Amino acid sequence: MKSVKTFWTEYCEKSSLHGLRYVVHKEAAPWERLLWAVLMAVASVTILVHLYASWKSFSYSSIQIVVDDPRFPLSKIDFPAVTICSINKILYLKAKRLVLSKYENEPELKKKYENSLYTMEFLQYPYYKDLPSFIEINPVLTNFSQENISDLMLKLMPTIDEMFDTCYWRGTGFNCSEILRLQRTEEGFCYSFNSKTSERMA
Repeated sequence: MKSVKTFWTEYCEKSSLHGLRYVVHKEAAPWERLLWAVLMAVASVTILVHLYASWKSFSYSSIQIVVDDPRFPLSKIDFPAVTICSINKILYLKAKRLVLSKYENEPELKKKYENSLYTMEFLQYPYYKDLPSFIEINPVLTNFSQENISDLMLKLMPTIDEMFDTCYWRGTGFNCSEILRLQRTEEGFCYSFNSKTSERMA
């Protein structure tokens, strides 16, 4: 009867998870095994944190479908709107060119603006209201007193061409800017297809 330790050793040696076999490698030095064990632990914790963040994000925007009249023909139901949001709320290269370049001669202020932009990128619904208090308690951040935050996010967000290469609808290729529209959402500015509340872009 194999012990738990034997099973664990065999699993680690034959696992396809990169680095796991080095944790129990007999020829590896103790410090090498410890290093690999720490790296695996850090990777596992990072994955769990990201999974929790994803679950929390989607739990705030659950989808409910209600059939009002089961006899209503499906052919008359509009195709649902599809909204796509980039995980990158702002593009750093754009921020560097449009915003941070104004403060090249003021390195301290430039650093504060840079930190503030990073903060804006990570603040998502339902935490938008926390931005002023977050800035208040963090001396490394600055308030965009002379900037309209919505306009700033619009300037720095990825464009349609930067997010999409080609769009297809019913097997036909389209220029994405012809069928996608700007959409304000709880996740920030996104792009929507077939939405009745999206905004046309000039």
